[in-house]
Amino acid sequence: MDQQGVGRQESGEGSEHRSQTPGAGPYVNPGPTWGSGNPPQTWGAPPPASPQDRKKQRLAIAGIAGALGLALVAAIAVVALGVGQGRSDEEKAADLAAPFLDAANSLKSAPGLTYEDDNFSVRLTRFGDFTGTLHALSQDYPVLRADGVTYGELDGLMVGSLTSNWRMPSSDKAWVELKPAALEDTLYIDTQVPDSPADVAQRLVDELNKPGTDFQPSVYDSASTYGTPDGSAEWTEVTLDGTAAYKAQTDAGPVFVSRSSPHTVLQIPVALLNGDTSATGSSSSPGSTSSPGSAQDNVSFTRPKASAGPEVYTYDGVALTEMTADQVSEAYDDLLDESEKLKEVLDVDVTLSTSDSTVKCKLNSCKYSIEVTVSPVSTGDNEITDSTTRVGLTASFEVDHKDDVASCTSAATFKMRQTKTLSCSTTKTASTMKKAYAAAKSLAQSQAGAGEYYRWEVPYNGYGEVKGIAQLDLKKMGSTLEDRRSQIGR
Repeated sequence: MDQQGVGRQESGEGSEHRSQTPGAGPYVNPGPTWGSGNPPQTWGAPPPASPQDRKKQRLAIAGIAGALGLALVAAIAVVALGVGQGRSDEEKAADLAAPFLDAANSLKSAPGLTYEDDNFSVRLTRFGDFTGTLHALSQDYPVLRADGVTYGELDGLMVGSLTSNWRMPSSDKAWVELKPAALEDTLYIDTQVPDSPADVAQRLVDELNKPGTDFQPSVYDSASTYGTPDGSAEWTEVTLDGTAAYKAQTDAGPVFVSRSSPHTVLQIPVALLNGDTSATGSSSSPGSTSSPGSAQDNVSFTRPKASAGPEVYTYDGVALTEMTADQVSEAYDDLLDESEKLKEVLDVDVTLSTSDSTVKCKLNSCKYSIEVTVSPVSTGDNEITDSTTRVGLTASFEVDHKDDVASCTSAATFKMRQTKTLSCSTTKTASTMKKAYAAAKSLAQSQAGAGEYYRWEVPYNGYGEVKGIAQLDLKKMGSTLEDRRSQIGR
């Protein structure tokens, strides 16, 4: 349908012309002024846009939309920056602590971990059992803990330093119970393997939550450096034993966790486990604030770089690595094998005294006897007086100047301060004794004159040692270890 324009025109330059189209609202276009010599302005409904004009309009609209989009992004960025810059000290501190607390909580639920300090290198399960080595007096010794009791296979010199109930050549070895007091006082071991990974985790969480913990410490030394990050949480990055790590400084010493997520604990200070958590790394002075992020120094922080931080070396640290369920199951396999060696563990809670021994041999057997008195180890008010112990006897025999022809063993249960005679015998000396007896008789006959009286003898001797033996239920121990292995998942 054709458009019809109805209007009124007044003469004169710059006059206004209004045109209405039926069915549409008024179209207003003041337009430029014009006079003689200029082309007249066309009034009424706008003419259809050309394809070029429509393209220009689309480009103009797109440009406006893009500008609005950029403005919106900029506004969001400004808002985001405003939120980061306006965060409270508590929120910043929580961000800084997050990787360390995440690592500690991961450790709490771990099936096991490898634990290594200056004295122990063991695989510790979540039940507290472990197997590994003990480093003492420049030597390494097998060590294990089963159901809360620690045992080590030591040489004669070490055994002699731990207990007075057995003397043996230094080249010989024996399993003994390793109690904390004996380790510290006699073997100079000042660390103890913790009860479990959960025990380590709880100690670490408690230490991290102390007000003196600094999650932005100096990289190179133990002195804490406090400062406020530039609107976001930043960590002290280092490289520990080839692993990119974050470092925190606690009252007990430096703590390192992996930089990669999920975060895991890499190393903790020894003082965290032995209870000595006196301030070793805090730079706080009386009256100063030691909370994370306190502005004692004006420190500038930047975002973590892709590469690891500077290499650091620590002393008095405990290296930790979480173990998988399969690795813990393998540790239990080794524990079960090693527990079979605990058939004779020395009891370090008793002292044995002996009287003169006697040895009697006949053609068919030899017997060794010795009187033994059992006394408790005196530990002040904690002296053990109401317990019992097993005392074992091992005797060996010499026949006709031949050593170790045969041996015998026996054992008996003693109460504290009780005296008994222990003895054992063997018939394994008979063959050697009879041969020596016949040879001695023949020699004596050949040396005697006709009708002369002659006699002969076979020299023999015996040597015995007694030892207090810890009474262990190895069958129950094995069953417990197998049950715990199955709970791990194998």
